[in-house]
Amino acid sequence: PAAPANTGGLDDASLSLQNDLDLTLTAPDNSTFFPYSLDRANPLSPATRSGANKVDNVEVIDAPPQQGRWSLRVKAANLKVGTEQRFAIVVTGLAAH
Repeated sequence: PAAPANTGGLDDASLSLQNDLDLTLTAPDNSTFFPYSLDRANPLSPATRSGANKVDNVEVIDAPPQQGRWSLRVKAANLKVGTEQRFAIVVTGLAAH
């Protein structure tokens, strides 16, 4: 859902994400991969992938190839608007064997 209008000006650091869905990807060897996240206090620092992204409405996870069964989890971490949230998943680099 749309957030209230930004009235803080350019580069307003106020959180505006209404419904927070967290994404994790688990590899066949049980390695867990998180989406890229920027540090809002240090936006010029490289993005990290050490935990949930609590800011963006689009999340990206990169993972090295590995054969076997993968698990993708989408968790409703915080729903401020409504009781459910629609979402879409885009997968690239998938090869069926």
